[in-house]
Amino acid sequence: MVCKNLPVILSCFSRMYKYKLIRDDSEFRKWDDFVASHDEGTPFHLSSWIRVIRDTYRFEPLCLAATDERDAIKGILPLFVVKGPFGGKHVVSLPFSDYCGMLLDAPDARAGLTEYLVDLLGKGSRYLEIRGGAPLWPDWQVLNAYKRHVLELDRDANSVYERLNRKTVQYSIRKAKRDRIEIVLDRTMDGVEKFYGLNVQTRKKHGVPSQPETFFRNVYENMFTDDLAFVLLASRFGKILAGGFFFRFRDTVYYKYNASDPDCLKTFTPNHLLTWHGIETACREGYRYFDFGRTSVHNTGLVRYKEMWGAKTVDLPYYYYPKVHGINANSENVPYGWAKSLWKRMPDRVAEAASRCVFRYTT
Repeated sequence: MVCKNLPVILSCFSRMYKYKLIRDDSEFRKWDDFVASHDEGTPFHLSSWIRVIRDTYRFEPLCLAATDERDAIKGILPLFVVKGPFGGKHVVSLPFSDYCGMLLDAPDARAGLTEYLVDLLGKGSRYLEIRGGAPLWPDWQVLNAYKRHVLELDRDANSVYERLNRKTVQYSIRKAKRDRIEIVLDRTMDGVEKFYGLNVQTRKKHGVPSQPETFFRNVYENMFTDDLAFVLLASRFGKILAGGFFFRFRDTVYYKYNASDPDCLKTFTPNHLLTWHGIETACREGYRYFDFGRTSVHNTGLVRYKEMWGAKTVDLPYYYYPKVHGINANSENVPYGWAKSLWKRMPDRVAEAASRCVFRYTT
């Protein structure tokens, strides 16, 4: 349990603000306007993403806000109470998100918002996890297990293309074009379902559970209608070979998920062309950044792959309070390896059914 003696440096300025949980639609409209106006706002801070997680996994949201005397929002911290498979719970900002954390317009609201958070955490939660940003207190446990990879864009897509690795990335893009791979942007539920089918295959190949179908349906219902998400599908003569699931918000396109038909990757290179299509479109539409998402520091192959696209490596620390035993940067231990091997051998239908139960615990 998070102790009530958690050290918090209170500011007298914090009394200028009220601190509360955001619950109704009218308050969430203000919340989303605040996120959209903040330089560090991401799609993972939006109420639509919060609804996706709530409706899919049935976790309890805690959406904290600091407001001034005019009820204008000056700071937010989205959180979820996450229950473990064997009981116990902890609080995360934000599960199933690469990074999130506190957004502030008024730095002097931090202390009061932190104090309000501590009061909430005294109700049976074991620890708090904040993904990215700056820690709320100086004595947090820090896990430097992940990096972000962000590509800076240009209106002239050709200048971005010239920065791509010539031997691997540019070659694979040209090869995919010669093989007549076609890329189509899809904003329909049919496109989402096609991506889901590929995603189940891909994750089973890697020995890990897949997101349930309801997750992608909830993303479609909450984010596609506001043009916050889309799917790219790579096909050859009508056969779908690969898919990419993207978010877009403010000045950034986020490459959230990738999936492929494992049998086709030996012959074709659809993912390179699909990724380039996403980058090229983002350039044309005036976006400034293309975010390749989170990467484990131990996945050196994926780190190298993202760097070949010209993406810059950005530190992505995770913070924990109080200190959590067993938290470390390397999850590739023996039991984890056994679990992956077992998952790969499961019949497809069994693995898909098991994923619906298991994935909620892989936050």
